[in-house]
Amino acid sequence: MDASKRVKELTTVIAIALLMVVFIIFFIKAFKVVLLLLAAVLIALYFHGIKSWFQRKTKLSTSVSLGFAFLATLLFFIILGFLVVPSLESQIPQLKEELPKAAKQLNNQFKHTQWFGVLVEPLQQQLSNQNEGGKFIKQFFSSFFGIAGDVYIILFLGAFFTIQPSVYTKGFTGLFPKTYQKDVAELINKLGTTLKHWLMGKLLSMSVVGLLTLVGLLVLDVPLAITLAIFAALVSFIPNVGPLLSLIPAVLLAASISPQLALYTILLYIGIQFVESNLITPYINQRMIAMPMALVLLAQVVLGLFTGYLGLILAVPIIAILIVLIKFIYKERLLKSTE
Repeated sequence: MDASKRVKELTTVIAIALLMVVFIIFFIKAFKVVLLLLAAVLIALYFHGIKSWFQRKTKLSTSVSLGFAFLATLLFFIILGFLVVPSLESQIPQLKEELPKAAKQLNNQFKHTQWFGVLVEPLQQQLSNQNEGGKFIKQFFSSFFGIAGDVYIILFLGAFFTIQPSVYTKGFTGLFPKTYQKDVAELINKLGTTLKHWLMGKLLSMSVVGLLTLVGLLVLDVPLAITLAIFAALVSFIPNVGPLLSLIPAVLLAASISPQLALYTILLYIGIQFVESNLITPYINQRMIAMPMALVLLAQVVLGLFTGYLGLILAVPIIAILIVLIKFIYKERLLKSTE
């Protein structure tokens, strides 16, 4: 009896462990769907943020204000296209041509140094291995079409969330018992307000970074300033990683002209990052939630490993959601315990 009981207990433990592993794998795979939904919600919050501002100023109806948000966004991209696209059409092919030349020039200048063998040669070997048999091209196109599909889903869902947000919020609230529906509705409202303030502040930050980068690169006479400034503005949406990504092509191009220009370019990007970190980010945190950068970086690493680029980009709003959720639940429990 003891032996059969032990076998039964061991079988139960193994079954529970296997179920936990399956649940973890399923959660990791399904978490990408959650990230896609979050990105779509951010798009909806963007349009409703503009709608709310316009409605406060004009006292017009919700539908008219939402239509203004769509038209204003469309008009912005049309004007931006007329102003920027001609320059991009000439600068992007030039950038594709100049970056490999700049990298090759740096390679020839520094390949005899000690750090080159430690840092650069392993990277070159890895890239050459990926290029064998067309693996690199295959990976590039598979990732590109995967991102394009994600963008389509995000825009598609974002349009529905924008047009009829109450349908989805009421439907989600209705999943809970009636005694909790009021609390859930309040939580959704707090989450929406927090994410909307963060998003508007982040768009302001991106605009300032792009403008400062453009002015600085034009003053330094760095080639392809418009393309580099737009790239810097876009990748600044990603905390910690974005500034480094924007720095690499600018420094490569500047270094192909002179080491002094490369140094000035690095100082320019450091100065812009200082302004963004010490002036713009504190303003965002006042309207949102102050989060330690170490926590953001840790979340980016974990989410990036398990979910890819979406986790890397959306780490900050995910942390914001968790903080609001924990504070709200803790507050509710504290109030109930003191009553």
